[in-house]
Amino acid sequence: MRSECGGWDTAEPDLPHQHSPDPGPTNAMTDTSADTDSLSDSLKAISVSTDLIEEELQPHLDTLLQALLAKKEGAAIEICRSGILPTLAQALRTKSSLSCQVALVVAEIAREAAVRESCIQAGLVKELLPHLHCDNQEILLNTGRAIGRICFDNAQQQEQLVQSNVIPRLLSIMREYPQNDPLLNVCLLALCNLADLDSARAALISLDVADVLTIQLKRSPDAERRHVILEILGSLGENETLKLQFAEFGVPEALSQMIWALQGESDPHDLCSIKIASNLIVSLLLGDESMQKCFGEGSGVVYQDVLLWLQSKNTQLQLSGALAIANFARNDCNCVKMLELGVVHHLLTLLEQHVDEGDVSVQHAGLSALRNLAIPATNKVRMLQDGVTERIKSLLRSDMPPVQFKLLGTLRMMVDGQEEAALLMGKDSVLLSRVMEWCEAKDHAGVRGEASRLLAALIRHSRSPEVVCAVTQAHGIKHLINMATSEHVIMQNEALVALAIAAAIDIESMKGPIREASLLPVLKTNLEDPAGAVEVKFNSLGLICSLANSGAMKEDLESAQIQESLHQLTVALLFHSNREQYADSTLHSSQLCTYRLQSVLRGLGERMVTIVTYEPWGEAPGQGPVDLWRIESPQVKVEVLTLGATLRGVRCRGRDQEWADVVLGYADVQGYLSDKRYLGAVVGRVANRIAKGRFVLDGKEYHLDINNGPNALHGGLQGFNKALWKAVPVEGGVQLSLTSPDGDQGYPGEVQVTVTYLLQGETLSAEYQAKSTKTTPINLTNHSYFNLAGQTADNVYDHEVSISAECYLPVDDTSIPTGEVSAVAGTPFDLRRPVLLGPRLKMVPGPGFDHNFCLCSCDAPWAERAAARVCHPPSGRVLEVSTSQPGVQFYTANYLDASVTGKDGVKYGKHCSFCLETQNWPDAVNQSSFPNCLLRPGDVYRHVTCFTFTTC
Repeated sequence: MRSECGGWDTAEPDLPHQHSPDPGPTNAMTDTSADTDSLSDSLKAISVSTDLIEEELQPHLDTLLQALLAKKEGAAIEICRSGILPTLAQALRTKSSLSCQVALVVAEIAREAAVRESCIQAGLVKELLPHLHCDNQEILLNTGRAIGRICFDNAQQQEQLVQSNVIPRLLSIMREYPQNDPLLNVCLLALCNLADLDSARAALISLDVADVLTIQLKRSPDAERRHVILEILGSLGENETLKLQFAEFGVPEALSQMIWALQGESDPHDLCSIKIASNLIVSLLLGDESMQKCFGEGSGVVYQDVLLWLQSKNTQLQLSGALAIANFARNDCNCVKMLELGVVHHLLTLLEQHVDEGDVSVQHAGLSALRNLAIPATNKVRMLQDGVTERIKSLLRSDMPPVQFKLLGTLRMMVDGQEEAALLMGKDSVLLSRVMEWCEAKDHAGVRGEASRLLAALIRHSRSPEVVCAVTQAHGIKHLINMATSEHVIMQNEALVALAIAAAIDIESMKGPIREASLLPVLKTNLEDPAGAVEVKFNSLGLICSLANSGAMKEDLESAQIQESLHQLTVALLFHSNREQYADSTLHSSQLCTYRLQSVLRGLGERMVTIVTYEPWGEAPGQGPVDLWRIESPQVKVEVLTLGATLRGVRCRGRDQEWADVVLGYADVQGYLSDKRYLGAVVGRVANRIAKGRFVLDGKEYHLDINNGPNALHGGLQGFNKALWKAVPVEGGVQLSLTSPDGDQGYPGEVQVTVTYLLQGETLSAEYQAKSTKTTPINLTNHSYFNLAGQTADNVYDHEVSISAECYLPVDDTSIPTGEVSAVAGTPFDLRRPVLLGPRLKMVPGPGFDHNFCLCSCDAPWAERAAARVCHPPSGRVLEVSTSQPGVQFYTANYLDASVTGKDGVKYGKHCSFCLETQNWPDAVNQSSFPNCLLRPGDVYRHVTCFTFTTC
């Protein structure tokens, strides 16, 4: 609503002027010639005057005003050309009784854009500024108008106004004269014209402008002023500090209150105010802190009003409400809270209202909000349980491409990482039928691409024969093959991975579509393209791995001369690996691709057993990206994170051939960053406890982090479990490496550590190696929590456990071994024969097992030996553990208390799982009778632990 003339779009009433002449009736026979002569005479008189005598100057000013107020054509330009502007500046400088009239003359002259530069050159702005500090409201009004009109649309002059401290004065005027509407209008318009300047925003930060604007917004007499205030708020709200101040001073609440006051009005100006105000609230929510203040953990006034917007009949409010929810949902905690409060069903109701003949923008915004709400893994599970997917299916009938595109993206987000959701949707014939229609949308490439991406996601995240069969029967494979030729690398990779999984599951159904679509030449091109992305080559090799499992397809591969392309790729990858300047990330991908290439070459001669893949999984602030590696055999599927070298998941079959994830973990990176229970992580430099967090080595005492009562536990506050490990593929698995610097967590020496996870059939092995530049204690283990009923089960009371140990280590009340090595015979610790855990836990002193079982004597030679066996009779799953370590810490999750939320939204409580931590005996660095735990320069620390998953 900015106006070039410093007023409003509609006529603004003026205050009476003490010395304003009456221009007379404009519809009478006015003597134009006489007026012209009178103006010329006055200009001449002023221009030749050497002394400004008020009595003489006043009638001439009256004549000038008469001409200006009568809108006499060319009057302003004539006045400017007469050369009297410096005289007017001098009159302002003297601060006489004519100052008000002179300011009014200048204000009326400056209505004419052509004279403004002359006004500046004459120094009028400089002389006007002091008059802003008087207490005469009429002078303030005329001065404000004059300055505003002269400086309108002149960035340099506006910047100088800010430097002249105009901003604080404008706010003080508004506070001093809150009832003077014309004066308030001038001040508000001035703020509006200055609000885009960074310097103005910086000046306003310390002036509580939010308080002033909120007061004026609440008392705005008309839409004109409302719109100017809203524009000021919109401009200033682009500054993050001011945005937060607005939230603190209740600006969003005032805007919301204004919206509700205008509800039901039909006046176009009021409807415009609703639109501007609701859009402004949405923009204020883009600031993280201001958004959280408005959200108020789900009880904030603004959030509550936004929910009502979704239910309003006003389409603009529905749109703003959906956009606001999408903004609130940028925070995962907000997402979880909003889901609990039922916002999803409000959104779905809104979308259902618009699905046929409704507003595309509302649907687009509503689906954006749904998509953001589905990002946290816990919400995906909850939405699935609440039947959200069924209601979303009602939106499939939409024939509007923008809505189709957004809907497909929302569905894809809901299945991301969620096997159950992918399985449910992937078997839905109605959904698949509609998706196939969109895969063939002729005029909408975006819809086609998003539909194909959803197909790929259903296969990638379900990894289910039923879904592969459903997609194949729906003729979806051809769309995935077409997607594999996309110019977008992300889409290519998604399609190649999905096709590889589908081929591994049901190669017979895949053969026909692959041949019809001439896929093999595409794969050959991918391998041979010198400019192609390494990731595309890697995933192309994965698909070839799957195809090589079929005798018929192996013949097709030979006919397509794939082996020749593979050998060419071998040379290229070796060249890349040897180039010192090659980027680390690309070198990493090249190493990965090299391994897979070797596997393919072997696979062309024999069936592949273990498949290794990886994908980005998140970001560890200050460290870098976290990758998730998958190692899969026909019997076991393992997930490994580079953060903490963590076993995130282990899936194995039960007696009924049903898969279950038997390892506890978190849904996202943040869970592991916040973790204090070491779920699945490699712990070190020294696993278990060191008494009082200190030890003496070669006469020097070392002090460690105290993080478990009076003791040090599992390496310290920032042990190996919080480190980001580097990963490279090896045959059958992945090797992770870490450099622990000298002094890390208080330990001496720089230590190079590797952990290698290998999967062969049903056995997962973990091999640990380390070297040190100084003598240091070391004791590495994996701290996975197992539940053979599945990680969602409540407890392990129905598990049978046996441990091959004749002795165990009694502990004191801080869990430090007393030094005694006690026989298990005749004690609750006798687990040499299988015992049911539930009854046995009642016999163990304290909250449960958290004890070291001695697998061999202190001086026993290095050898791999049986350690433990756990069976879950209801499912038939069995875990057998063997190790080269001298002990195993058996722990029954005594200190989990349901405050930890894991995968699938599960609350992990006491005794929900067990750990078998193969390791040296606890506190060995302080107990000379225990097995040696010192690693000296030149020596290699090495031990192996194997986890074998079978059934009984």
